[in-house]
Amino acid sequence: MARVNEKTRLLPAIQAMYGSTSNRLKIKRCLVILAVATVVALSGTGLWFFFHDHQPATVTNEFICGDTKNEAGYIHLRNPYDVRESCDWVDFGFCHGIPMIEEFLKQDAVHTYLGVDRDWVGGSDEIGDNFIVDYSQPFQNYVADLLNDDIRVLIYVGDADSMCNWAGNKAWVDALEWKGKEAFNSAEHHGFLARDLLNPSAALMDAGVARFYDNLALMSVKLIANRSTIEVDVSYQTRLLVARFAVCKLTFINSPVGRTQMAESELSPLLTRPVNGNVVVTRGKKAFLAKFAFGGVLLVLVLWLIQDHRHSTSGTPSIDESFVCGVTNNTAGYVKLANKVDDHYFYWFFESRSSPDSDPLVLWLTGGPGSSSMFALLTENGPCTINPDLTTKFNPYSWNNNANMIWLDQPTGVGFSFGSPADKDYNETNVGENIYWFLQGFLELYPQFEGREFFITGESYGGHYVPAAAHYIWEANKAENQDSELSMINLQGIAIGNGLTNPVIQYAYYQDMNHNRYNITLLTDAAEGQMKVDSVECIRLTRECQLAPRNGTICKVAQECWTDKLIGPFFSANRNNYDIREWCNNSDPDAVCGENPAIKTYLNSVAVQKYLNIDDRAPVWNEDSDEVQSTFTIDGDWSMPFHDFVADLINDDLRVLIYAGDADLMCNWIGNRAWTLDLDWKGKGAFNAAEERAFIAHDPLLPNGSTSIDAGVVRSFENFAFVRVFDAGHMVPMNQPAVALDLINKFLANEAL
Repeated sequence: MARVNEKTRLLPAIQAMYGSTSNRLKIKRCLVILAVATVVALSGTGLWFFFHDHQPATVTNEFICGDTKNEAGYIHLRNPYDVRESCDWVDFGFCHGIPMIEEFLKQDAVHTYLGVDRDWVGGSDEIGDNFIVDYSQPFQNYVADLLNDDIRVLIYVGDADSMCNWAGNKAWVDALEWKGKEAFNSAEHHGFLARDLLNPSAALMDAGVARFYDNLALMSVKLIANRSTIEVDVSYQTRLLVARFAVCKLTFINSPVGRTQMAESELSPLLTRPVNGNVVVTRGKKAFLAKFAFGGVLLVLVLWLIQDHRHSTSGTPSIDESFVCGVTNNTAGYVKLANKVDDHYFYWFFESRSSPDSDPLVLWLTGGPGSSSMFALLTENGPCTINPDLTTKFNPYSWNNNANMIWLDQPTGVGFSFGSPADKDYNETNVGENIYWFLQGFLELYPQFEGREFFITGESYGGHYVPAAAHYIWEANKAENQDSELSMINLQGIAIGNGLTNPVIQYAYYQDMNHNRYNITLLTDAAEGQMKVDSVECIRLTRECQLAPRNGTICKVAQECWTDKLIGPFFSANRNNYDIREWCNNSDPDAVCGENPAIKTYLNSVAVQKYLNIDDRAPVWNEDSDEVQSTFTIDGDWSMPFHDFVADLINDDLRVLIYAGDADLMCNWIGNRAWTLDLDWKGKGAFNAAEERAFIAHDPLLPNGSTSIDAGVVRSFENFAFVRVFDAGHMVPMNQPAVALDLINKFLANEAL
């Protein structure tokens, strides 16, 4: 805010009011001037005492006035713009380096650079005189008008400022008459957690308290205000605050806190000061500052209109509510699918940390079938992870470092997505069509991404989902009769991690995992031989299901053959089938040893669901939906091959990356390598003849060339690559975050692996 001029402003106003030459007015003017002079004299005397530092007189029992113990002295002055600082004022000026600023701005070189021809002054008495009437005018109604027209308003106050203090700002905001007054006033206070945007790995800071509703936010910034200018003290907190407000994602905050007012000790220097063990009461100072703060200038940041949502979808409120997950703009909500009666797909979108205006748009699909992508977001490749105490931890290797990322729950019944019970999805035909229409709705909400390079990524059963969705989009883009009102999705490629894409090929290689680079024995020789025999039976049943996909009986038997005969025997080794390097005594083939139960608690908490705009009709969040998995199994989708879809994409010059952590059993790297070598596409001969070479990764967060990681083995030709990732299980981004980020960044940028 502009510096408040503390010098007397009364005389110009009196002259304006009593400027007549009549004797009565002259007398009145003289009387008023005399009164003002008296006030000034008395005030000057008081101010001399007020601003002079002096030690109190020694207290004795024989003092010359009265017979009770008493003391006298002078207070140690405080800077009213920052009560944490001592400040012995002489002319009411700032206790700050204004002379240095003045000297800097008076330099000829600075004048030349700025294109100015006059000296800088810190404050104009003339302008202050002219604004004396304006000073006392109210402007809260203007703020109300902006709020009522859905313009965003942020009021932030450093809580160590007494000039335009936080308590007064809180009071006028509470009293503001606008359409959301009742909801705003009843809203909880939450802690505002800040992070240095220039040091994302730094710990979160308890930066203050926030209260908000819809497009209004009030923030008390914890002990950082300096001269009503928050930037002076802790610039990184202000950068974060303003950046979030600018992108309509202001207050990423943690769970509600009870810090609705400051502890007395935080402002105790303003109230009392111990001197030689005695307390000197600063009543005069307190009264002076209280009067001086009256009518303080309000700092209101208003940037631009909230985007008009043209689609029947709820997005994240302009003021976030519950927690911190990363530091970039993010939104969450639903897209109602235009091709369905009442299906609503839930998504959580995060802008790129680097260049959101030019970086590609990437969709992530967790597999299952029936698994929520929120699990991957919060454990693998998202902006944060969840701690056991439900706080969040910043993930520096999030895939949104160089991409605009969407994590999607699909189909309906998975995660927070919901739809009509009579309109369930059964197979990849449904998946491809629905994801296409989800993207149409998403691009309507975020038209800035229309035409942007687009990629689909996923893992596990994503080996089905990703090719199916990409192939549907690819065909739709080629259709001659495509609706001109639909968005052209600029599909550039797909990436699949530890996927199930061609079951007939992959089922033949489970026993081979008994011979691994970790020298872990998973099967006895007899069990290994039996699994090789059983794999032939499972492959036969799978082929039968492929010929009769609607035959629920045969398709269920085929899937159970995989579970019982190709996965089940490994349990005797007491190893985690998703990462054989880990011990696991879990006998449930569908369970993941080491899963984080805090995620379920976190996502089902009221505050988080409010932040994510979870619909009342949405199911309770679970990592997996047994119903969806059963439906896709009985319909035969589990046993279907999707490698031909991959071949179509490669043959049309779209980029394809298949990667696999080599400690995973469920969709192991050997089976994935086998189906890529078996794939019939125009570059098959050259791809199969290509030499397998070391995949050398670099930590993207470290300077180029400062570290090299022997991360695996790669085989590639033109637009197709297969990568075996060392020291990683089913979830590569979880086990090898730096390697996974380097891999996906190179793929998105079309760089050599």
